[in-house]
Amino acid sequence: MRKATSFVLILFLCSVWVAFSVGVVFASSDSDEWVQKYSGEKTNFSTRTFAQCWDGGFVIAGVTDFGPLLLKTDSQGNIEWEKTYEGTVNDYPDSLIETFDKGYALISRGPKLFKFDFNGNLEWNRNLVGGYRANSLIQTDDGGYVVAGFSGDPLKDEKDHFWLTKTDEQGQNVWNKTYHTIVTGTATAVMQTEDGGYAMVGVMLGDVGFVKTDSSGGLEWFKKYEKNDIGFGSQIFQTSDGGYMVAGTLWNRSLTGHGALIKIDSTGEMLWMKNFPGGYSIVADATSDGGYILCSELILTRTDSEGKILWSKDLHLPETSYASESSVVQTIDGGYAVLCGVWIIKTDDFGNIPEFPSWTILPLVLTATLFLIIVKRKSKF
Repeated sequence: MRKATSFVLILFLCSVWVAFSVGVVFASSDSDEWVQKYSGEKTNFSTRTFAQCWDGGFVIAGVTDFGPLLLKTDSQGNIEWEKTYEGTVNDYPDSLIETFDKGYALISRGPKLFKFDFNGNLEWNRNLVGGYRANSLIQTDDGGYVVAGFSGDPLKDEKDHFWLTKTDEQGQNVWNKTYHTIVTGTATAVMQTEDGGYAMVGVMLGDVGFVKTDSSGGLEWFKKYEKNDIGFGSQIFQTSDGGYMVAGTLWNRSLTGHGALIKIDSTGEMLWMKNFPGGYSIVADATSDGGYILCSELILTRTDSEGKILWSKDLHLPETSYASESSVVQTIDGGYAVLCGVWIIKTDDFGNIPEFPSWTILPLVLTATLFLIIVKRKSKF
């Protein structure tokens, strides 16, 4: 009996070791799917924005107790370097991009524009002209930058208006525009359009708002989309037919929220609107096949170009997190990455993430059961 007990105990321990080893392999650094938590070398690290880099890694911008921080990972999410740079609470990063020279640029609430080299060293920073808060940053075809946000200082009881500013590649002001002739509102995202102009999306008097300008920021048209909901647009993409797709969030009058895709033609007329799972806020990215990837409340949803849902997956973090998603991107390998609080979740092209292999559970259960039966019989003698 003692030999049998020893044999089963050894079998049980071996099963645990095998299961653990396989679990590590499934979520190892060689996997295309992984989940990583980033605390940084400083305390109270919180993130806001990230971007994928040319080498498949990621750059993350956030703040710590010691100021703003930039963190770079490899393609498996392992930290390569992290750099703090001089700033205040007003320099909390809001939008981050990789630049044409493989460096990085970000904007802060200041509003300021920061430029870093490939290794995260600060090259320069500039105060932006004309606005109160910067929300979205892009690099333009000429190597310069365009920033969108809003003007109007709430401490001075000033009304918010869409604001757009253009700089050269060194961050020097070229022009800035505040759109006082349209209703009050805030721009949350901007893109350069095929005709060289710009399109902004955001919120206007509680509804999703859209502004189209020419290449110099001159107003061409604006639209406000009302659907008996409170809403705002969070991302904008130009479609192959010359129109636009807006991703946003809508709340009904009881403040129950859901994500939405809004298809707009080239003149701003709404063609259709479709609702998606989620609640508080939604983030989105365009996919290489013309579809879209959406994420809200850790529900990852993939659609085709017409907003038809192809699949939807619930993502799970290893520990409880109350942070909402701040960004989602399609990655170079065709998968997806979601920034959520201090976590990055990297999935494959169907939204799958590493899990403990289910086939290892049955051997563990059977071995443990056999072990308990032998121990119980032994205790009777």
